[in-house]
Amino acid sequence: MSWIINAPLSDEMLVAYLDNQLNDSQSQQVEKMLNEDPELVMRLNQLDSASLDFAAAFSPLLDEAPLKPMQEKLTIHPQQAPQGISRRTLIAATVSALAIGLVGGMKGRRLFDNDDGWRDTVAQYMALYTRETLSGGSLTPAAASEQLALVSQRLGLQLNATVLTLSDSEFKGARMLSYDGVSIAQIVWQDRQSGPLALCITAASQPEDTAFSQEKRRGMNVVYWRQQHYKFMLIGHSSARQLREMAQNLAEAV
Repeated sequence: MSWIINAPLSDEMLVAYLDNQLNDSQSQQVEKMLNEDPELVMRLNQLDSASLDFAAAFSPLLDEAPLKPMQEKLTIHPQQAPQGISRRTLIAATVSALAIGLVGGMKGRRLFDNDDGWRDTVAQYMALYTRETLSGGSLTPAAASEQLALVSQRLGLQLNATVLTLSDSEFKGARMLSYDGVSIAQIVWQDRQSGPLALCITAASQPEDTAFSQEKRRGMNVVYWRQQHYKFMLIGHSSARQLREMAQNLAEAV
């Protein structure tokens, strides 16, 4: 397989690195980027989490996945092709497809056609997280501040680790996602009782603030609201009451 190393690295590229499909020069380039980017290390650790039940988590998506376009995207050349595509590589391609609305029920519909769409897609993404997904080592204060500074710059909203502290939860990182060309910030904690917990933020097309609303999506509780020209969504397995209390604390802090 011919790989071109460009930033930002795709999930397919990270999986190729994990599966030893890169040559020495390519691996060294990836390792250099890993040494300079804590968020990239977190993504690599998530893809390499051997304890995750990938088959169960992705089976419904793989059943609906547009396999031919994915295989073309992976640019496999006949003279270099392995015996089939590794399942982990296909999973990474499926995640990328989910992010741009190709699978997971988004067929023909853009993510931001309505307010409901982005919350459901975020819920699909979060439904794949388990406690083991975030079981890696703790971020240093410097690394946490650096990640939040990058997210703040991209989002245009000042965030810092001090105000984003949640009781009984460990901060596990901040990153920028992009769906339908729209940026979404994802801030993740590991709640000691309920596991993965995420605050997602994206710019709102309507400037008015709205009160808290609550719902359940894909087995998780959700609290969502608008504030300061942004849409906020807090999602996790905590109880509805606990999640609302957390949302109130976060809304006061940002």
